[in-house]
Amino acid sequence: MSELEKIHVKVITGDKLDSSEIHTIAAIGKKVNTVNSISRKFGITKGAVSQVVIKLENRGYLTKIRSTLNSKEIILSLTDSGEKACNAHEDLHRELDKEIIKLTESSEEIVENFYKILGKIETNLDKYISLGKKV
Repeated sequence: MSELEKIHVKVITGDKLDSSEIHTIAAIGKKVNTVNSISRKFGITKGAVSQVVIKLENRGYLTKIRSTLNSKEIILSLTDSGEKACNAHEDLHRELDKEIIKLTESSEEIVENFYKILGKIETNLDKYISLGKKV
């Protein structure tokens, strides 16, 4: 997973976006469209989200508009380039997910075992996380 986070994805616009940039675009495309909501969704600081938002705005992927309901809140929206990047990202996920869907159609036993393995991985990750907090 950490190797995947380092990969830059080339989008239709010809630009390369890193994982945090493309996932921020995808979140905004799904109407998770404030710094606070993106921060909560990904479990990262508002400052980290703000840095990504500034980069994406400067590169023409999104715009910021002050909320009419709350003057302190900024609503993020995608530009045409942002929409294209979002759609390309969704297409990529659909393509990659085809292989997983094929597995789920082949055998219920495979799916059940997969969920058991994921559960064990999650349990172990939780243990490692709690150990790290104690150090």
